[in-house]
Amino acid sequence: RSFQWQDALSILATMLEDLITPDSVAYSSTMLACNKAGRWDLSLKLLEKALRPDYKPDDAISVLCAGLGAYAESRDWQQAVERLLQIEMLVPRAQAKHWLQDAQSTAMFAALQPSTWEQCLALLPGEAELASIGCAVRACAIGRNW
Repeated sequence: RSFQWQDALSILATMLEDLITPDSVAYSSTMLACNKAGRWDLSLKLLEKALRPDYKPDDAISVLCAGLGAYAESRDWQQAVERLLQIEMLVPRAQAKHWLQDAQSTAMFAALQPSTWEQCLALLPGEAELASIGCAVRACAIGRNW
């Protein structure tokens, strides 16, 4: 399974060579495969290619969430927050509102470091779900602030 990211990249490359425009599913699936294999660097490179102005809000959110996961894996919490803000702007026009909760907890995960635990807590939404609350508790533990 660890080589599936290579297969996903190969399929995406073949689509581009054959002049087939990959959709948000092709990009986000490939990005997620790269994230799972620890190749978030490749996922971030794909993110810039994947974002297109003609995407519907749900498609853009799908790609942004995959990119958000890569930023979380790389612990780049500032970029994670920036992508979260992009997602928050798209959510009112999107069909799938559940993306926002996943994105919030993923951005919080990116900030789970000793030097940024307070930023993690600042991302805790007013109506938090379990994953976000878990990140908040871990941030307090990391910051030794009970």
